[in-house]
Amino acid sequence: MTIISMSGFAQNSKTDTTDLNMAVNQYNIGENYFHGRTVAQNMSKAISFMEAAGENGYAKAQLNLVRIYLRGYKVKKNNSKAFYWAKKAAAQNISEAQYYLATLYLEGKGTKKNKQKGLQWLLKSKNQGYAKASEKWDTLENKYNS
Repeated sequence: MTIISMSGFAQNSKTDTTDLNMAVNQYNIGENYFHGRTVAQNMSKAISFMEAAGENGYAKAQLNLVRIYLRGYKVKKNNSKAFYWAKKAAAQNISEAQYYLATLYLEGKGTKKNKQKGLQWLLKSKNQGYAKASEKWDTLENKYNS
């Protein structure tokens, strides 16, 4: 799994160190269950802890849940859950999540197809320098301008 920085945690007036520590701890426990580190591998517990961290605003957990559900990595593929987590992480300006959200909107996976929203999220991701978003934008631009 790709790791993003701790700055990926939602920062707002209600967030304090205790909230951050709780979410990070939940995520780390989930990772341990996911990979079978120090505990027996248990995907149900892994996802439960990661989702708790995601609900507590930890963007790293949200992004990794997007990847897990999109790819069906060690769980059943679920585009609706991937869309849910992509929306949460994208709202925190995580460019990779914005790219995934754009793709889900453009392809109508996990949500109703919406070209306008898809292009808006793709542009946000591209403007943050996410390479895959730039490539996809260029491909779409060439397709529609030819």
